[in-house]
Amino acid sequence: MQELSKLQDMYDELLMTIGARRSGLNRNLALKSQYERAMQDLADLLETGREKMAGNQKMIVSSKEEIQQLLDKHKEYFQGLESHMILTETLFRKIIGFAAPQETQFHTEVMAQASAVLKGAHRRGVELEYILETWSHLDDDHRELSRQLEVVEANIPSVGLVEESEDRLIDRITLYQHLKSSLNEHQPKLYQVLDDGKRLLISISCSDLESQLNQLGEHWLNNTNKVSKELHRLETILKHWTRYQSESAALIHWLQSAKDRLEFWTQQSVTVPQELEMVRDHLNAFLEFSKEVEAKSPLKSSVLSTGNQLLRLKKVDTATLRSELSHVDSQWTDLLTNIPAVQEKLHQLQMDKLPSRHAISEVMTWISLMENVIQKDEEDIKNSVGYKAIHEYLQKYKVIKIFFLIFNFSCFRLFYLKELKTQVMKIGP
Repeated sequence: MQELSKLQDMYDELLMTIGARRSGLNRNLALKSQYERAMQDLADLLETGREKMAGNQKMIVSSKEEIQQLLDKHKEYFQGLESHMILTETLFRKIIGFAAPQETQFHTEVMAQASAVLKGAHRRGVELEYILETWSHLDDDHRELSRQLEVVEANIPSVGLVEESEDRLIDRITLYQHLKSSLNEHQPKLYQVLDDGKRLLISISCSDLESQLNQLGEHWLNNTNKVSKELHRLETILKHWTRYQSESAALIHWLQSAKDRLEFWTQQSVTVPQELEMVRDHLNAFLEFSKEVEAKSPLKSSVLSTGNQLLRLKKVDTATLRSELSHVDSQWTDLLTNIPAVQEKLHQLQMDKLPSRHAISEVMTWISLMENVIQKDEEDIKNSVGYKAIHEYLQKYKVIKIFFLIFNFSCFRLFYLKELKTQVMKIGP
């Protein structure tokens, strides 16, 4: 009986040992089955991850929000891959004791591949975050620049000046200078936005963003050109207007004085003085007056030129200016028209008082003097350089031309009188 009891105990112990080993074997089989499923799932996730990372082409998106969605999905997927990799590694450690060498090698290779894919996924995630951050800053700067453009456009006058007076011009110029300064102040940010946009479009393809940046650049350029062009026009008008006001006032004052003096010489030309010296004085004084008129010619030309430039630039108040220019031109023309007639009459008075032989002697002396002057000036003129030197010679020869016309007329009259005298003597008493 005792032996039977001992055998029973041994049998029970054996059953317990067999049950324990069966339980352990079943547990190991279950763990291995879990590991194999985890490894298969990891392999599938890894394959899909490779496909996701294999796309090296530029991303085509329609908005910043789409980038955010891509980033969220990217993080979600690869965080899941990393978690499954950790789970698979944990299960492998539990079966490593009875795993075959081939399984261990395969596990090591898969884990290395998963680590490489996760490393690439991290770089891609950083790239997506940078794109998203850059785009967000770009949107903020774009909104700021757009608001600045709206402010500039709102302050650009919709209509021109009703009256382009000096005060109104200065006020309008001040406004446009402020607008130009504002645009120039924000222009570096515009360049930065456009450069950031170009770099962003290297990584992504977004037709809306590209169009947005192009419109901003064109809009900014159009407003800058519009402001600069109008500012230049106004500043040019003010510059010419200031010059015109100063020069025209001086010219009009001088023209009135010249008109009064011409009336005086006209009166003298019809008066017969008794003394030859008085006639000479009148003629010399009138010749000086003629030279003064010639000297004022550049001022007259400047007034008319500046006035005509103003007519081309101004949009209003042109009728008054046109009338002023016409009046100045008319007065100048009248002055030049009347001078030769008065000059001729004064010279005729001199010829009437001067013996013909004496008159011819004066003409010959003057011709000899002019020949010497011209001969000397020929070499000097060839060596002259610059506007001022040439202008001085031009003025000099204009005066000589006036004297030449006078003496030419004198010679003609003298020879005419001599011929007339000869014809009378032939007729006889």
